[in-house]
Amino acid sequence: NLFTDTTNGTFLINKSAVKFLKWSSPEEALGKQIGWQNGYLTGKVVGVVKDFHLASLQAKIGPLIMLNMPDSYSFISLRLKASDDLQNDLATIEQMWRKYEPAGGYQLSFAQDSFLKLHEADMRLARLSKAFAFIAIIIAALGLFGLTSYIVQEKTRELAIRKVLGASLSNLLKLLYLNFLQPVVLGSIIIIPLMYLMAESWLSKFSYRIESGWTSYAVSLMVTLVLAIITISYKSISAIFENPVSSLRNE
Repeated sequence: NLFTDTTNGTFLINKSAVKFLKWSSPEEALGKQIGWQNGYLTGKVVGVVKDFHLASLQAKIGPLIMLNMPDSYSFISLRLKASDDLQNDLATIEQMWRKYEPAGGYQLSFAQDSFLKLHEADMRLARLSKAFAFIAIIIAALGLFGLTSYIVQEKTRELAIRKVLGASLSNLLKLLYLNFLQPVVLGSIIIIPLMYLMAESWLSKFSYRIESGWTSYAVSLMVTLVLAIITISYKSISAIFENPVSSLRNE
């Protein structure tokens, strides 16, 4: 019994608990006497384990004391090897549990599922972010394509005159690209710092996290420019190669 047995307690603690109890090293902690539940149970430290997560990654790993009481337990943690017959393994475990604990309830859960539930909101946010990002890219591409079609149509006469006067293909493309890519670059310069601040604000909730480097933002800018160039080129090149005589006659 947890409140009466004061002789059979043995403890495993993590490295954070070693620091919390102000012991200089895990070796010093071995064999030390500690109490549990305000002294109802005392025992010695028989092992020190590495720090590991029991809660969300947003929480910092704190001191942990694990109690070993063979005569009083409510659950058992098992590590299973990879097997093609998992259901049979689980059935065997349940059979052994009911053999030695016939009156006790049996409820099975996987540690991986419990851990994933701690980050269910984060994973949902990631899925929504990907979906909205994809939709935003499609809308932006369609909008840029429509704007390109309108402006190219408005510049048909200018392009034809420049071509008649000897403007090269590269000069005409440069003219069109500058008109479109400047707003794209300007918009990226404005939005990237805002996205960086938002990412840092979200990551700051985690005690253990990666650093948000500028590499990913540089790649995003390059991808944006490539998509813009492809979208612009599709309509612009056809207009540039159009016969200037036909364009001027139509105008």
